[in-house]
Amino acid sequence: MNVPERLISALDSDDPLIVSAAIVALQEMGNPAVIDNIKALLSHTSSDVRVRALRYLVIHAEKTPLPLNVLTTCFALEAPFGDEAFYHADCAMLIANQGNNGIEYLVQQIDNTQLASFKRRAALDGLGSMLIAAPENYQHRLDWLQQLLHDADHYIIGDVLWLLGKLKIPLENGLVTRFQHHSFPFIRGRYLDYLSLVDNNNAFPQLLRGLSDDSDLVKAFAVDAIDDYCDLTPAQKVAFVQVLRELFPSKSNDLNQAITTALAHL
Repeated sequence: MNVPERLISALDSDDPLIVSAAIVALQEMGNPAVIDNIKALLSHTSSDVRVRALRYLVIHAEKTPLPLNVLTTCFALEAPFGDEAFYHADCAMLIANQGNNGIEYLVQQIDNTQLASFKRRAALDGLGSMLIAAPENYQHRLDWLQQLLHDADHYIIGDVLWLLGKLKIPLENGLVTRFQHHSFPFIRGRYLDYLSLVDNNNAFPQLLRGLSDDSDLVKAFAVDAIDDYCDLTPAQKVAFVQVLRELFPSKSNDLNQAITTALAHL
């Protein structure tokens, strides 16, 4: 029995650790012949095995497309890892590519406020990829999308702000003030993203003020927004560099990384 055959045989082991190890090894070998064996493990009693099977299927989905019912099964899984959000996001991207039925499924997940936040955000990320790629096909979703700005989950609100910025959708004045001074730093930071995406030519003064925010997270958002989206004049570059040098080093690794990256681009 050669190595691939032994690994395939190990998928039937009663020991979840052996099954998980076999999945990882087969994944590294990139063997598409075992897709059906891996699919069967989505109903395994071990959550670790189920998620490793999900990982395998998502990684190999381009070579071996999966039907919507398999993808939704993958999305419904609970993941025991710290990186579960990444795999659900990948899964949501594949679901979004399944056409109207896939989009409807993602909308249902986003609207389900009882669902874990990372799953709702993953679904929004998948749906957002389609909105950005072909906004003309999803105009009927825009009112629904803006209603999510009133969601109870602050991270959903922040993600929607970023998405509306990518789509260049104007906000009502009342919402602008609300997000600009919101108590939750992630929302204030995402508002700066929104601002730079919608009006990058005029956003610099407000983004620069964001660098004096009480939160290092908001400062990092401001640095990234200026660095990624703003076409600065020579005078603005001087002002930006001066503030960056005043902020560095900070106690926040994220802010330090953002500053280092921005300075390297100037």
